[in-house]
Amino acid sequence: MLDLYNKTAVAERAGVEARIWSQLGCERATMVLDMSGFSLITRTRGLIHYLAMVRRMHHITQPIVEDNGGELVKYEADNLYAFFPSVAAATVAAAAIHAAAAAEDVPDGQSRIRVSIGIAWGKLLSVPGADFFGDCVNVAAKLGEDIAGPAETLLSAEARDQLPADTGFAFEELNLSVSGLALRAWKLR
Repeated sequence: MLDLYNKTAVAERAGVEARIWSQLGCERATMVLDMSGFSLITRTRGLIHYLAMVRRMHHITQPIVEDNGGELVKYEADNLYAFFPSVAAATVAAAAIHAAAAAEDVPDGQSRIRVSIGIAWGKLLSVPGADFFGDCVNVAAKLGEDIAGPAETLLSAEARDQLPADTGFAFEELNLSVSGLALRAWKLR
């Protein structure tokens, strides 16, 4: 469809774009998780040690994502990319991931897994079994990979606005600047 878009006259591209959005578009909560400590752990403990930690992270996160109605899109390096039908489901999953990592029975000589998570809400294009794209995916990645610290979850303002008032979660408002963009986010406590 993108090849068709590229071959279509600029004035007529709106129709092709509408077809792409109707076939692949949806509105979802996106989650991007990044493991903390790659550089330090790899230098001090070795690459195999860290890759084994990544594999443990997969075992912890996959059932939690799925149990909360999420769709695991992919693992890439030490990152997880997923989307959920609601921000509440994504937030519950994030809290459960942090709790499961903290409670993990760490094998002798292993390092404890710590992750940072970003959650955003918005329109995205989902290519089933392959990938997903959208501003909300980019925002979740910025929050989870670049800003959140170990054992932190940050929600975009759009994601926070999707949560009902009685969620039971407490948040702290943050005003950030990322890649030249002003960004209001909420830190899950």
